[in-house]
Amino acid sequence: SEKAMGDADDVERQIQESKAWPWAERVSSKVWKIRSEAYVDIAKACSEASSPDAECLREFAPLFKKAVEDTNAPAQEKAVEALNSFLEK
Repeated sequence: SEKAMGDADDVERQIQESKAWPWAERVSSKVWKIRSEAYVDIAKACSEASSPDAECLREFAPLFKKAVEDTNAPAQEKAVEALNSFLEK
């Protein structure tokens, strides 16, 4: 599912395609921009969750340990922002 990093258009295409992947696959991607975008989407979903019992929150909970340890600093920053959105619920 992941190809070698190419030009910017190729990376953008990979990011868009990855939006259909399961969350666990997105946050485990070898491409840091895919992980970063997943964290942005998780933060948005958490902030839009209607209640603390929302299904998406249960789905995201196990992903945060690895996410906040991301080796790419910009992606890690997005992961921490996603965790903050999660904790606010």
